[in-house]
Amino acid sequence: IVQDYIPANGLVTGKGMAAFAKAVAEGRPTTDWEDNGVVTVKGEIDMSEVEGWTGIGTADSPFKGKFNGGGFEITDLKNTSAGLFAYCEGATIQNVVLGKGCSLYYDKSYTGLGGAFGGIVSVAKETKVTDCQFGGDMDFAGTNDNDEPAYVGGIVGYADEKSTVEKSKTSGKILV
Repeated sequence: IVQDYIPANGLVTGKGMAAFAKAVAEGRPTTDWEDNGVVTVKGEIDMSEVEGWTGIGTADSPFKGKFNGGGFEITDLKNTSAGLFAYCEGATIQNVVLGKGCSLYYDKSYTGLGGAFGGIVSVAKETKVTDCQFGGDMDFAGTNDNDEPAYVGGIVGYADEKSTVEKSKTSGKILV
């Protein structure tokens, strides 16, 4: 499968992942990336050509669907202001693997996530995260300037009481 910006009933490239994230942020349908109603990763994804990653979903337009990483490794996600997902609400995230070369950075000057930073999901509301792995490095450079609490985690940064995280692991380095 060759994918640039054209959806292929799943995700197969970093550029495709960026196009998908943009569609979610703009509130557009994600059916072009879905396979039987689930956004599905179809093979390893190299994110090295993607710059300025801000995560999938926003506070105004959170990811609300089902996402299956298929256990395929997503590599070289770097210099981000969010994990793979920034905001999820009522979502299911499963089988996502962030690994080789992933290096995530959160600076206190970036307040778009309210002090939450997670490798897989930064903010999870009524979301189920299962069978996910984070093997990259995270550098959390402090809280918001207004001294609100900060939330950081290899899998999920902030999860509300209606969210669950199951059968997931972190093996990377987290600096706070």
